[in-house]
Amino acid sequence: MSPRPPAPRPPFPAVAGRVSRPVDRASDWEAMYRAGEDRWDIGGPSPPLVAALGRGEVRPPGRALVPGCGRGHDVRLLAERGFDALGVDFAPRAVAGARALARAVGARGARFERRDLFRLPRTFDGAFDLVFEQTSFCAVHPDRRDAWARAMHRALRPGGLLLALFLVHPYEEGPPFGTSRAEVRHRFVASGLFRLEAARVPAESTPARQGKEWMAFLRRPPA
Repeated sequence: MSPRPPAPRPPFPAVAGRVSRPVDRASDWEAMYRAGEDRWDIGGPSPPLVAALGRGEVRPPGRALVPGCGRGHDVRLLAERGFDALGVDFAPRAVAGARALARAVGARGARFERRDLFRLPRTFDGAFDLVFEQTSFCAVHPDRRDAWARAMHRALRPGGLLLALFLVHPYEEGPPFGTSRAEVRHRFVASGLFRLEAARVPAESTPARQGKEWMAFLRRPPA
């Protein structure tokens, strides 16, 4: 009897996806905000995004979407730099806080809506030139990552840019759920949804995220 052939290896290291707290309901995230457990909020825009704008790697004008925007720091920055910027989050407290901060600083061109990323309206299809991602992908359960990638592909116009800071770390529980460069390439590039134009470990990450972020410039292929 011939030996059984080895099972095929997965295209990327599996993420355990053990959930330390619920993640799929708006009320779960609302409770985190209410309890002050929003440690992902650094109190300002993402330093790698600031650097990318400064280098001209991301240029206005255009429409920008920030999924899982939280209190909207990155949305306000993009608006200040000339984008028509929209932040979406499905935690009511996050959206209310983002709007209040935008009013307080007189941010023009920054808008916020309560939305479920997996149920974006048809009006979002192909509506954006740029999507900036930092803390949304790592917040959803790994089982929903393909759906997340498809949602971002849908929102971008053909030729639009997904600028994403992926949390490359083997976290066994989440949120946040870690990922790997191999998984990103598999879900976003091998799937045909995007082309990877450039990627790097940003030197500008906050101290707590140094060496754990992988900044990828992913382009939706032209029609």
